[in-house]
Amino acid sequence: AASAAALLEFTVSLTRFWYVRGHLSEARASLERALAGSSNASTLLRRRGLTAAASVALLQGDYPEATRLAEASLDAARDTGEERLIANGLSNLGAIVLAAGEHDRAAGLLREAVELARKVGDTRILALALNNLGDHALTVADYERAEPLFAESLSLLERRGDTANVARSLFNLGSVDLKLGRLTDAERRLHASLAASRE
Repeated sequence: AASAAALLEFTVSLTRFWYVRGHLSEARASLERALAGSSNASTLLRRRGLTAAASVALLQGDYPEATRLAEASLDAARDTGEERLIANGLSNLGAIVLAAGEHDRAAGLLREAVELARKVGDTRILALALNNLGDHALTVADYERAEPLFAESLSLLERRGDTANVARSLFNLGSVDLKLGRLTDAERRLHASLAASRE
């Protein structure tokens, strides 16, 4: 059991390495093997493994499997009783079902994620959940609702110094500007997004 847990821990730690190099099939197969043998691993570790596997499946466009894995990760988070992890699980699942086109379900999950992240005071999870909820609003063409969500997310991320996600929020705000015909603002924000992504 200890070696199985160690394998899962090691495999999860390699996920970003595989992602950066585009080795998604290797990442997915390795995570599947490690998860299959990890029934005795801690709930926290299995949650991390399921979250990583869901992310890889999403990147590969396998929405049903990504959803299944994200649901299992959320279940594991609920088992821990840690509201911060539950908020993160809700946000991840919401983003996945949004990508899969389940707009109503995504809205409910993401609103719950934002509410719970605010309650526990985790600014990173709150910022990402707000951005995901903004993505939902952008997807359903509710641009006036998307803008303040992205703006609050950006403010939180800037305070945290989270450059990668700052770039993402700036890009999303620029996308809203484009949709609303504010071309000068769009150009400014998209240039800022590009600059942030290069830092």
